[in-house]
Amino acid sequence: QQFDQRKQQLNEPVIKYYYDITDLCKKYDPHMSDKQKIRKLANGLKLSLYQEVIKESVWVWVATRFNIEQQQQLSKLRYDKGRANPSYALNDMVWFKVLVRRSKLDPRYHGPFRIIK
Repeated sequence: QQFDQRKQQLNEPVIKYYYDITDLCKKYDPHMSDKQKIRKLANGLKLSLYQEVIKESVWVWVATRFNIEQQQQLSKLRYDKGRANPSYALNDMVWFKVLVRRSKLDPRYHGPFRIIK
């Protein structure tokens, strides 16, 4: 019952509230997931702090997304560096590389094939 009703008091420091909630979570369910603990912790925060947590979590999500996109672009630039973009004309003869070979005696390439379109 104390677990369900526990909220952060007006003058209570956040760190004390955090330790109280983690102790109550351990007593209530020793195998409680971190996600459930965080949800319980956030639900009992003072309204002003809860709004700060929401703002921070949105900012963290946006910054994370931005960093992921930057790293993807950087990885693509590194991968494409030094690689030529092949261009083929009609009636050119090409070979296809076999990507999955069952044994080392299997052919490495199939072809030749003629470019028709």
